[in-house]
Amino acid sequence: MAFVVATEEGQEIIILRYIREEETKKPEEPPKPEVPEEPQLPDPNDPDSPETVTVEEDGVPKTYVKVWDPEEEEWVYIPEDEVPLADQSPKTGDGSRTALWAALAAGSLCGLAMVLPAPQKRKDQ
Repeated sequence: MAFVVATEEGQEIIILRYIREEETKKPEEPPKPEVPEEPQLPDPNDPDSPETVTVEEDGVPKTYVKVWDPEEEEWVYIPEDEVPLADQSPKTGDGSRTALWAALAAGSLCGLAMVLPAPQKRKDQ
């Protein structure tokens, strides 16, 4: 018997083991937030890759544009609404009129020309 031990006095000690067959419940993990799946885009560094790709995300079409990433030094696809456009200048709130300022400068030059004396001819000696 594996669980019986004899002492020096001749007594036998029985060791009882209790085995629970109950499943130990692991603490429930909080549900992980759903991470949106990355759309399957072609490799932008492939010479045959298109300049724009339209994929459907949650039933909404989304367009990606191929742009050069100077930090990574490779082509990447980014969403069309995040593409920096060089031809659009930021709104500064400057309401000055360039044509008005140009007309005022031209008028000032004409006024200066009228005020300054005309150059005189030199007399030959």
